[in-house]
Amino acid sequence: MASDCEKDLPLMANTDDVLVSHYCIDLACSFETRSMSGSVAVFLCPVDPQHVCDECRTACGVDEDVIPSGFAIAASNAQSALGMCASSSDNRNSTSSCSPQRCSTRKDDVSDRGLTNPAAKRMRVSPKGEMAETQPFRFVLDACDITVRSVHEVTTSRRFRLSSETDREYYDEIRVAVSRADTAPLNYSVEKWCVKIWKDGVTCVRRFPHVVSIEYSTDPKGASLTWAADQDGRPCVFTQGAWINNRSLFPCQEPPIAMATWQATVTVKDDAVVLMTGDENAVISQAGEGLTSYYYFTTMSLPCSVLALAAGYWVGEQIALTRSVNFVKDGSLANHRSPEFACEHEDYPCRASTHHQPVIPTRIFAPASVLPSAAKLFSDYIPRCLQAAFDCLGPHPFPRLDVLVLPRCFASLGMASPNLLLISHTLLAPDGSMCIRIAHEVCHAWFGLLLGAQDWTEEWLSEGFATFSEDHVHGCAMKWNEVLRSERAELRAYLRYRTLVAELDNTTPDLQMLHLVDSERGSSSHKGTVPRSDGNGEPYVRYVKNGMNPEKSFTQVHYLKGYFLLRHLAAKVGCEQFYTFLRRYVWRFHGQLVLSQQFFAMFFETFPDVRSDRERHLQRLAGLSRHARTISWLRTQSHQPLIPDSAGGTRQMAPRE
Repeated sequence: MASDCEKDLPLMANTDDVLVSHYCIDLACSFETRSMSGSVAVFLCPVDPQHVCDECRTACGVDEDVIPSGFAIAASNAQSALGMCASSSDNRNSTSSCSPQRCSTRKDDVSDRGLTNPAAKRMRVSPKGEMAETQPFRFVLDACDITVRSVHEVTTSRRFRLSSETDREYYDEIRVAVSRADTAPLNYSVEKWCVKIWKDGVTCVRRFPHVVSIEYSTDPKGASLTWAADQDGRPCVFTQGAWINNRSLFPCQEPPIAMATWQATVTVKDDAVVLMTGDENAVISQAGEGLTSYYYFTTMSLPCSVLALAAGYWVGEQIALTRSVNFVKDGSLANHRSPEFACEHEDYPCRASTHHQPVIPTRIFAPASVLPSAAKLFSDYIPRCLQAAFDCLGPHPFPRLDVLVLPRCFASLGMASPNLLLISHTLLAPDGSMCIRIAHEVCHAWFGLLLGAQDWTEEWLSEGFATFSEDHVHGCAMKWNEVLRSERAELRAYLRYRTLVAELDNTTPDLQMLHLVDSERGSSSHKGTVPRSDGNGEPYVRYVKNGMNPEKSFTQVHYLKGYFLLRHLAAKVGCEQFYTFLRRYVWRFHGQLVLSQQFFAMFFETFPDVRSDRERHLQRLAGLSRHARTISWLRTQSHQPLIPDSAGGTRQMAPRE
């Protein structure tokens, strides 16, 4: 039995000091050794001006309360992740000299752990002439089960900002720079949960290299990748949203605030196919005798947890869109007027409020023996599902969709990532009874990807919303009339109610919570985490409660409590009015990370009459315990419950089944 500490997931990346703005990934996939090997180049932006040396601060002409121009982009990234309007200024080319002797000791750095080599420490002279000991600034990435071969500073001619596919030329420049060894080696240490990187004599975050290349290989036992045989007995590998997300695929920053763009080249044998999250279909090129490279890129800043990759001997089929996919008119809730909210996210080619494409180009992939049945089942359903989601939620956030049927060992029914949907072989029920899971994952494009949770413990903001939306989307895709859609939705609501009651009776309270109590919540970049010392006098490290608790994978509380809460709100204001509100909610916060408070504030602002009703309900429920209160409103209201004191859920990692 794992201890409570072993169930918590450590977050080691020092995102309070520096953020990664972009990843350049270059990997070769070997099915024989079950490993990926290559390099990742990370582009850095300092965040906290409090952790720069005195000379850098003086050169920028700032005091304690002013962010210097060199930090403008990193600050705008952080603001965007917090739901604020991002700055449009770009001063990444600004430079400033910095003397290592003038840098201050950073006593509150969470990442200052494990470096005990006295040679790595440096001496500085205080204004009074006293000698003081300080350590170099350490850049820390979350990582697990990888073998690092080398770490280098990459010398480049300019700062980097991904804006379009034309920046592939600059990506190639980075690859060439790394291969030519236009680099300087950096110091590094590999620990169980992280990689720490530092440069001799650099104690200031601003003087730290802005591009770092890490050469590494993955471990066959790494949890981020599943190496398996497909339904035809041929080897394949895929990501599936493990406890540790993608940190055993590549070193990265895990907290949700650490959103970045990425470009990736994955090289495989000629007859293998690589599918990956990316704005467009892969650019395929020959990489040598018997090898093929697949290049993908994304221009939307996203958490690294949503990056998905699958390589195998798949075959694909384009879904034909030659005929109209419009269905029963009374199934449409579309209101395609111009959005009232301007984009408040980082600059990227945004589709959320400008593209009115009811059905995006879609391909189905599977092993050769499985593709015919998958194409027969989904070729009609998926276009209708996409049309229904468009009518219900608004323009599609991403320009294309690949759907891949994975082997039976896939631990989820489905997992959504930008432009790539991984589904279980279990969904290929001939009667189409499992197609509703496709609708659920399609809804994640809006709830979980376009708009995510800032706090990992508020998973209901993605799973609850997708569960609520799937009923309407699936009913329209199945061409049911309004009466039949309502009857089927009522039946599913009752089954969900029975499931939730059973889980509340058999699940520990900490797995039923929507979020941790306020006294336990972390800083703005680590919402929902708990700082804890290792007991050896080392500084505190943040942990996600129950991040690796095996019981969590068997619970649906965060799906179902969120679903019932949204169902109740829709019943209060009317279904069509509520979906209109959801579209406004998506337009308002798209491309950002949100908290529950922002959703509720916008809801009660839109429907002020509901607030007084809510207050009466809460007063009537006063005096009941949290668990008894939840059971009470479920059993008395069945599928139209009162608003609970706290909805259920755990944390948001990669969107799951």
